[in-house]
Amino acid sequence: MCDVAEKSAIRHKATGDFKVLASEAKSGLWETFITQVCGDKSLYQFWQFHRKMNRRNTSQSFPTLRDSSGSVLTTDAEKGQGFLHRFVEQTEKGDKTDRHNIISALRDITSSGEPYIDLITKEDVVNALKASHSTAPGPDGVQYHHIKQLDETVINAVVMDFNKSVQNDVVPKDWLHSYLRPLHKHGKDPKLLTSYRILTLLNLFGM
Repeated sequence: MCDVAEKSAIRHKATGDFKVLASEAKSGLWETFITQVCGDKSLYQFWQFHRKMNRRNTSQSFPTLRDSSGSVLTTDAEKGQGFLHRFVEQTEKGDKTDRHNIISALRDITSSGEPYIDLITKEDVVNALKASHSTAPGPDGVQYHHIKQLDETVINAVVMDFNKSVQNDVVPKDWLHSYLRPLHKHGKDPKLLTSYRILTLLNLFGM
């Protein structure tokens, strides 16, 4: 029979061995992933990998809410739509015409029949990463510091993806996935929709 001290020593050793093995397994998964992702221009595997490595409970409940028109929002669907409309109102800057002009200019470039010359370079991406600070991630679980750790091959694949999006006039849907997070304003009535500021957490490519 083992005494208490011996059992404790065995338990601590087993715990230490498990941590070492877990660290080695995680490192091995990362190396395998890096090898695979170099040929995956959409970086879908990258986002899938981080979702698995960073599982989080994102459930949150809110009281019955009242919107600016006086309507009462009781179901999750009603509250979700209410927060979405609140977000649209909050982010409206009156620059829709300017944004449409930029889109039209890009389409003129890609539909002119001339050979496409990359509008986005590796230097553009690297400089943008240097100037960016990691924030709370979107559904992909990816933050800027994750991208900063990738090698040149993967960064080049990112550049190719951006240029492919411009050239083909298509923004991949997974770039646009996001979380909307209602943030209650201190001191405001939590039952009023206007008492919340809506934060958006985008997938990295959509930021």
